Order: sequence, then structure tokens, then C-alpha cells
Amino acid sequence: MILLWETVHGTCALAPVPAAAGALTPGEAQTAFGRRALGAALHALGAPPGPIPRSTRGAPVPPPGYCASISHSDVLAVGLAARDEGWALGVDLEPARPLPPLLAEVLLAPAERPAHAACGGGEAAGMDLLVRFSLKEALYKALDPWVGRLVLPAEVALMLGPAGVAQAVGPLARGEGPFDAELAWTRCRGHVLATARVRPRRRTRRAAGAAPGAAWAGSPP
Repeated sequence: MILLWETVHGTCALAPVPAAAGALTPGEAQTAFGRRALGAALHALGAPPGPIPRSTRGAPVPPPGYCASISHSDVLAVGLAARDEGWALGVDLEPARPLPPLLAEVLLAPAERPAHAACGGGEAAGMDLLVRFSLKEALYKALDPWVGRLVLPAEVALMLGPAGVAQAVGPLARGEGPFDAELAWTRCRGHVLATARVRPRRRTRRAAGAAPGAAWAGSPP
């Protein structure tokens, strides 16, 4: 059964990934059910049915007029879709387990460290790291169509607000942009679900081979 709901960034579809999926390996099943979820989200928006190919950078390529993103864990897959209004979308799904403190060195930008330190260590600090990691994963997916490269975690500082709102602070290390960015996160069935959408603040050429119509997600009302 696929669960559908509306978010501030588009239509989300959540699908369970079965432990046994015929001849598929676990990785193949996660990918297949991610595309199944995305297909359901696109269908809810009125997109024509059909296969969802990959761009040269591995992102899903939806039908013209739509933008989309996919993520999965071992047990759940999620698709996020919206009509293409010049944004690029990103979604990330992570099991709600605290991350170890040693990852702070690679995940956090210098500007984030005081807020993270204020968590006081333990589970609260581990969950703070997880939320920041998931938001950055969603953000990087939404940035990729515009920059065409891997954005490192420490390039972006996040300011976490109340009620699942977050703000990204740049600039990027290679000077791309400027961009408008919106970010949000929530808890969902034992997972952290992060969404993002991004668009150029002024005209920026889309990277060669990138999927059309991506976004940098925003925060729910």
C-alpha cells in the first residue's frame, strides 16, 4: 500500500520495501519501490504513466512539466514530485537513529558547531546530527541540477528552526549561485524525512546531463 500526502514542496508518496521481492536484490528492490512511489506521486499530479529513466548523474527524470526526487531506506521508499515551476526537488529518508559524535567533524560547517554543541551530547546531539545530515542530503539533490557536482557537507551551514523549519546558509565553496532554498523535515514512521527545493536567484545554466525541473525544499506551514 502506498501512502500519499501533500507537503509544502509537492506530493509525497511512501511505499514499504518488502523483505523478499522475488528475484530482486535488496538494493534493486529499494530502487524499484522508490520509482513505484515516485510514479504514484506523479500520477496523483496528473502526469502521464510511463518509465522513469535516470539522468547521467543518477537522478530520476520525470515527464516534461514535472520535477521529482527519490530516496529510500532498507524498509521504506519515498518519491516527491511537483509541477515544474523552476525549482529542483530533493528528498531524503533516514532511519531515526542518532548518529555517532565522530561524524560531526565531516558533517558540520563551522557556523553550525555552536548550535550543535548546545545539544549537550548524548542522544540529543546524535539526533541533531541525523537531522542535519538528512537535510543536507535532500539539499544536495536539489542543488545538483544547477551545480552538477557533489556538494560537501561542510559547504552548507544549516540553521534549524521550530516545527521542522530549516534555513541553509552559503555561499558554496566554488561560488555557484546565488540560490533560493527552502528546507523542511519531519518524523515519519520511524524515520526522518527531509525535503528541499532550490532555484537560481538569477539565471544559472543547468548542468549538462542534469534532470530538468529540480527544487530546493522549503518548510511546512
